[in-house]
Amino acid sequence: MRWTLPLLGLLPAATTCLRADARSPKAGAGWPHEVEGLGQTYEAARENALDQAQQQIVAFLRKQKPPLRHWEPTRDYIRKHFLQGQGKPGEDLAIDAEDLKVAKSWLLMLRIPDLAELRTLDRQAARQKMRAEQETRRRERTAQFGEIFGALLLVMLAVAIYSRLTARAPGAWRRLSVAALLAVCGAGLWLIS
Repeated sequence: MRWTLPLLGLLPAATTCLRADARSPKAGAGWPHEVEGLGQTYEAARENALDQAQQQIVAFLRKQKPPLRHWEPTRDYIRKHFLQGQGKPGEDLAIDAEDLKVAKSWLLMLRIPDLAELRTLDRQAARQKMRAEQETRRRERTAQFGEIFGALLLVMLAVAIYSRLTARAPGAWRRLSVAALLAVCGAGLWLIS
């Protein structure tokens, strides 16, 4: 009787944990455990295996629910966090090429990742991408504001000069100065836009 109330209090927490485990896929499901690369030399095969690993890891990340779309591991990150050892030479493959009779293969073994860490990296990459987009929009808006401000300043300057010229200049000079002023304003607006 004494234990009934505490056990009932733990029941919602236990069901929440079970539901969370049911929603999150196991990290091993769909994860590439072994990746093979091919090349003319073992070094080329090792680099090709890293490329293949990167492609398969990205495909794995995109298949997650929700998909991890923003972050992609670099070769260095794969070397530091996913590789088990340096890999090993695989079986050589016979190919039908005149200059090369055998292709070397290299096998890389990959560790199962921590999905929580990968989700954190994806969120950080999404934030960085959003900040970069915001910075780009800010620069575009600043440039547009500068163009509009420059055009307004040019129009106000033209009105001020026109009012000065019309007050002091005789008829023929007035028309010539107004035409020159309009030409300068038009050229300025064209250059701004």
